[in-house]
Amino acid sequence: MTGNIITPHFNPLIAKLSTFEKENLFHNALVNSSSLFKINKIPEGKYYLLFFYDSDGNTKYTSGHFDPYSSSEWFEFISDTISIRSNWDMEVADIRLSK
Repeated sequence: MTGNIITPHFNPLIAKLSTFEKENLFHNALVNSSSLFKINKIPEGKYYLLFFYDSDGNTKYTSGHFDPYSSSEWFEFISDTISIRSNWDMEVADIRLSK
């Protein structure tokens, strides 16, 4: 699966593809300097796409802490369900993030 972000965005930005069907099954990809991302070898199924600003550099979404206070990393869900079929290449339409 490949995609393109068409709005200015934070760096580093991570694309996280998560399945609706199995808990904790996801694939991460770094959005490169050309605003493109690519995720390989995705099992067939239904997925949702999340983008987050990896401000701490650990490639995992950080939800923040109350004590000591630290805010969560910025994130945005893409509302469309993505259906992956075996042995098919998929290109996600240009993605416009709100920030």
